[in-house]
Amino acid sequence: MSISQEASTLLRLAVEDPGGIFLYQETMGKTTIQTNDQDLTSNSDARELASWREVPGELIRLGLASETGPGVFRLTKSGFAYGDALAKGKKFL
Repeated sequence: MSISQEASTLLRLAVEDPGGIFLYQETMGKTTIQTNDQDLTSNSDARELASWREVPGELIRLGLASETGPGVFRLTKSGFAYGDALAKGKKFL
């Protein structure tokens, strides 16, 4: 399975969140993705934000996360397994 660098970063951090949750919000031209008390988009320019905006959909398509409410996402069992493998530097097949 191939995922973007941004999705990989989010998964590695989201597995450390007690609920496996990440938040996605767009307001007044500002995009925010947060998990485990970290804002992953705070220093991003427009090009980086374009990539980050695709991450929630990417993780859902791959079955690694599900949307539990508007802008609230939770890792699936596969998401935890993939994120744990990434955190340990292993390849996940």
